[in-house]
Amino acid sequence: MNLRVMSFNIRYPEPADGLHSWENRREFVADLIRSEAPDVAGLQEPVMEQLQFLDHALPEYARFGVGRYANEEEKFTAVYYRRDSVEILESAAFWLSQTPDVPASSSWRIHKPYAVNWARMRHVSGWEFSLFNTHFPYKSIQAEARLHAAELLRDRGVAAGETVILTGDFNSLAGSEVHRILLAQFRDARDEAENPGGPAGTVHGFTGEALARRVDWILVRGPLSVNSFQTLIARREALYPSDHFPILAELRFDTSRQTPPPTALESPATPT
Repeated sequence: MNLRVMSFNIRYPEPADGLHSWENRREFVADLIRSEAPDVAGLQEPVMEQLQFLDHALPEYARFGVGRYANEEEKFTAVYYRRDSVEILESAAFWLSQTPDVPASSSWRIHKPYAVNWARMRHVSGWEFSLFNTHFPYKSIQAEARLHAAELLRDRGVAAGETVILTGDFNSLAGSEVHRILLAQFRDARDEAENPGGPAGTVHGFTGEALARRVDWILVRGPLSVNSFQTLIARREALYPSDHFPILAELRFDTSRQTPPPTALESPATPT
């Protein structure tokens, strides 16, 4: 059975965006999600105003995930999932910090809390998997924080079970040390796809021209094969749905793939 997975930084409502303000983009974002019909979609940067609009516009989807302050304020790493193909067995959140299970905690010079929302889910085929959705800090002084965040996410992902998917805006380049830390236990869906579609870069700043920055990834672990991978370029005249291109992987539950035996991890689950 196949599972369609999207990762999409939808850009928060910024009045200075002018033509690309949320009011102008919101129908486009909803239409794009609806037309691509992912079974699960990890979103980065939405605030409650955007989530309320998408809840109404996409009734075929439910969502889970708390905001960065464990309430409805500020940005979320929310996950939408199709009501007719996926159900949640359990869900929770943790934070990119030295005390990840303390809500709204922050460490390593991260200026605001960053939450990771995750759930154990069951596909209608009966397959169970865990999905983690994240957004890493972006500032240059937070390079070490991104390394700690990658170690924490890697360890939590490995502990979640055999079949695991990571979605997110990692604010790090593919091939960077952050990428390598995660690839010690996960596989990059774009790298694994036979003929990935669209540009490698995912950031375009509302220009439609991909910068040489592939910071949005879908990573997988366990008995999953990649049928296809697309960086989605969509526009309506001069309007783009976000300053990032969304990415979409179609995965296949593949019993021929065996998860490699666990190896010694470089860092504990809760870095100090």
